[in-house]
Amino acid sequence: MPAGLLPISYASIIVGFTGFAFTLFTFFRVFWDSIRTMWSAPKELRQLLDNVRTELYGERAYFKNAIKQAKSKSKSSTRETPEIAPLSILNDSIKEMMRDFRNMEAPFLDDAESSENLDIEKSGRVSLRGNYARMDFRRRYIWLQTKPDFIDVANQVTRMQTRRIAYETSNTLSCVRQVEKHILDLDDRIYALEEHFLGEVLEDGKVYVKRRYPKIFDIMRIFLCVCAVLAACAAWTPIVVKNVTELGPQISPDVTQVSRDGGYSVLLDGRIVWLYDDTECFDLGKKQLSFVSNTAAYAKDPDKNVSMLQDFGVEAVGKEKNSGITDYAILADKTVGTGGWIAFSDDELSFNKERKGRERVAIWPGTSPTPYSTTHAFMFCPLVYVDSKPKNPSKRYQARGMTLISISASSKGPIATRHGDLIISGNEIAYGGFTSLLGYTSTENPQDLDKRDVYLLGITDGGLQLARARQEVLTDFSKYRFWDPVELKFINTPPKVNEKDYKKIYLPGSFTYGSIFYSPYFNTFVMIYFNKFVDSTFRIRFLDLNNPVGQDPIWPKLGKHGEGIAPEDIEALVKYGWSPEQELYKSPPGKGGFNYAGMAHPEYFNRQYFALSLYPSSAPAGRRRNHWYGSDTVLEEDADGDGKHILLSWTSQLKGGFDGGVYQVQLAKVEFDAVPENPGGNFPSVATSSTSGVTRFGKSPVKALGRKRAGGSVMARYKSVAQEPLEKA
Repeated sequence: MPAGLLPISYASIIVGFTGFAFTLFTFFRVFWDSIRTMWSAPKELRQLLDNVRTELYGERAYFKNAIKQAKSKSKSSTRETPEIAPLSILNDSIKEMMRDFRNMEAPFLDDAESSENLDIEKSGRVSLRGNYARMDFRRRYIWLQTKPDFIDVANQVTRMQTRRIAYETSNTLSCVRQVEKHILDLDDRIYALEEHFLGEVLEDGKVYVKRRYPKIFDIMRIFLCVCAVLAACAAWTPIVVKNVTELGPQISPDVTQVSRDGGYSVLLDGRIVWLYDDTECFDLGKKQLSFVSNTAAYAKDPDKNVSMLQDFGVEAVGKEKNSGITDYAILADKTVGTGGWIAFSDDELSFNKERKGRERVAIWPGTSPTPYSTTHAFMFCPLVYVDSKPKNPSKRYQARGMTLISISASSKGPIATRHGDLIISGNEIAYGGFTSLLGYTSTENPQDLDKRDVYLLGITDGGLQLARARQEVLTDFSKYRFWDPVELKFINTPPKVNEKDYKKIYLPGSFTYGSIFYSPYFNTFVMIYFNKFVDSTFRIRFLDLNNPVGQDPIWPKLGKHGEGIAPEDIEALVKYGWSPEQELYKSPPGKGGFNYAGMAHPEYFNRQYFALSLYPSSAPAGRRRNHWYGSDTVLEEDADGDGKHILLSWTSQLKGGFDGGVYQVQLAKVEFDAVPENPGGNFPSVATSSTSGVTRFGKSPVKALGRKRAGGSVMARYKSVAQEPLEKA
């Protein structure tokens, strides 16, 4: 120890350096967070501002209608209506928040798009989306400063919604108490009349009345109990999550390193095919080895590891300079051009090679394929024009339309065949982009038992729209028919692409990616999806067979003829309503931001993935069951039924950004709990064993298939379509 330097001085120096190190670390952390915020500004800004705007205008519309209704009630009655005051206060708060929001977003709008134009109440504008300007450095810096303010506005909207719900609940309780008070008052008055007309004066001078009915207060209690039961019925749902198991990322051992998004799947010919959108391979030093528009892989051995993949088109592209390790990539071509697993046309390939990646045409699977036999499937894929450096960020992705792909699974890898160029133009709703389902023809055409209808769902700003076409005319868009929710029938005229009237939308709501499939566990169709709120959360709905739409005698409560529905009964999608949205599972986001491309994969943990009619007619009824996939995760004997477990996937952003982003498909398994008792009535019984056959409402498969309907036996519909080629279209 140097002379004159005390031990406390050493301690002071150590504390000082430690404090400086923490300060420096905090500085770099804040600096890095600021860089990430500015880098991801275009994507985050658009998502956050559009969502907040939608919530604000939704709350504003609610309060306007509520105040209007309250005033109309007060005019029709001489009594005071106190509920207008809190409504007016909340409405004024919303209007103030809307003014602040318009001022805050003004710097990010295009010069031609003023905040006045975005006020749909004044301008009559229909769309709630903003036309944002290009994100230059100045705007990115403004976003860095104002992002917390936008988040604060979003939180205020959430609190406002909570207060609105509390107000509605209090108002409802107050109404119930007023009803109780009036009934008790009526009871007292009736009792007074009974005393006057029916009373008997006793010796002590008291009046005795022998009541011949229960007191109205007892009737009131019965009434309230009935109301409670009805409320429980309205809130009842068969879907209860028991637990969730995160399985980690998918593994691609055949390539050096890979970044890809999407993650869609189908079971064909005993192989599970996985499909992906943009796929980039790179070496250990993050140098790009190849980039392709789409790729396909097989689940390598789903009974031993559901995460392991087998890739195809893999080539050796050189060795690492330092380690000498050989690098492998999929379709090794540094030009963004060869397309990938789904091949481009000559014109598309020429365009991509000429632009060398700055602009390109991409083909993305976008959704899981739909089997039309146990060996073949089809899907509608979007053709997208991509501009890597657009003048207007909103023009980065431009839809060209939908192309039709058929898929088979050979020993050498999945095979994709394109059927024509654009089946659906970019000016129409992208039908099939959300999902497609194949099944029986409409009950309106009982003579066409050997035909199949395809129901195609497309995403719009207002929700999902529905189209229908025969399987053999899928390539002819003029033969499509479109669901009219007002008339409750399919019509020839397609709906408007920007339709905002929820009454004219098949399923209003917010949707991005998702799956619709028949669940043998719930005995109805289930929808699992992501919406446009970037919260990485899976949502779920079920087709409620207790909620028929219309008065069709063939489709009463509890399914077709009151006997449930089969996987081929896709007409049920327009005969019953969907349940309200439920949160299924919130997936953990990656370091680069929110998750997207949330999908469900019902071919795992389920022997009833294929509808019975997809098997060859020669296959015995007892053999029409697929293999159990996912034994390493869930043993069949422990599963407690087909479809009680479901595999989920999503794309995680390990590193955000349009250029240089790194993406990875993650997996998780959800186990549903037993279906709770429905206080309001029946619900399809859950199959108790995955080896006991198809169970629907306690009926065996043979009895269910043998019932009669107009035009012939349902058994006739189980004609094999395994050899029917899609080229027939």
